[in-house]
Amino acid sequence: MYLIFSCWPLFAMGQVSTGFESGLGVGWEQFPENRWESSLDNPLSGSYSLHHAFDNTISGTDRISVKTGTYDFDHNISWEFILKHDYTPSSTNKWEVLLATEKGAIENGTSIPANGYVFGVNISGTDDTLRLYSIRNGLLSILGTCSINYETDIGTSAIHCLIIRDSTAVWKV
Repeated sequence: MYLIFSCWPLFAMGQVSTGFESGLGVGWEQFPENRWESSLDNPLSGSYSLHHAFDNTISGTDRISVKTGTYDFDHNISWEFILKHDYTPSSTNKWEVLLATEKGAIENGTSIPANGYVFGVNISGTDDTLRLYSIRNGLLSILGTCSINYETDIGTSAIHCLIIRDSTAVWKV
């Protein structure tokens, strides 16, 4: 399984815990290359944070992932990270955190993964609401919609995200 970031997350906790004080570290892959870096620029925690280092002049998809191993969905699983987006979302400006997928950033490229779970804004709509999705055979299904409008409630501030899936497949954000 892979944890894929398609936005500005700081770290993930659980069976895998990572920080960016020593760079991206081993196991991180990017598509396209050189779009993400460990940066001193406005860190969210510590001295460094994962930072999107490429200013797309046209709409595009930049992904970064780290292989985490296989998740045991018979037990509780959680993902925790701090996220900051430096501009508000729009119908053409969206972000997503792929929580678990079968393939990493390079294999997925710009395509939506075949199977997994994703959390984000404007992935299948344009109302700036945070949503959690399941992806099966490349099709998105909404698992839950938060009452948070990212543009009006968060904007360019940092948000602490905790997403939990329990052993009975109940999700909490």
